[in-house]
Amino acid sequence: MNSGSQKWQKLRAHPDVGQMLPDRHGLYMFCWEPPLVFRTDSGESRFDWCLYVGKASDTTIRKRFEGEYRNYIMGDPRLLYETKENMTREQRLSKYLCLQPLSIWFLIVDDRTSIPDLEDKLIDLLNPPLNKQKSIRGRYLEAETAF
Repeated sequence: MNSGSQKWQKLRAHPDVGQMLPDRHGLYMFCWEPPLVFRTDSGESRFDWCLYVGKASDTTIRKRFEGEYRNYIMGDPRLLYETKENMTREQRLSKYLCLQPLSIWFLIVDDRTSIPDLEDKLIDLLNPPLNKQKSIRGRYLEAETAF
């Protein structure tokens, strides 16, 4: 993920952040940064939770944000408490992209043909809850005796 000359960048997600996003191809992730601090022996630790991984191979990162995500950012937080099953993509985005503080991570990728494979690898690694592709979440197997 870090090969090449480009590095991941991160911005605070808000409806007007699209103007600051690159008008280039690449990958992006929406990550929630819960205001939790864990004290450890080595100091304090925070973590980001990746909610969604996406690609901009046929368009640009800026255009994807402006066209598909802008209206979901900082939406109605009451949607978090809805318990619908089989939600549409739009309902899932509305429900979780209202979380704050939310950041958008992005990586410019010049080789457009490699973007889908990189996206698949990130989804497999992070298993974000808003991505439905290849998700193992919710797949239950019958219990078997261990011995």
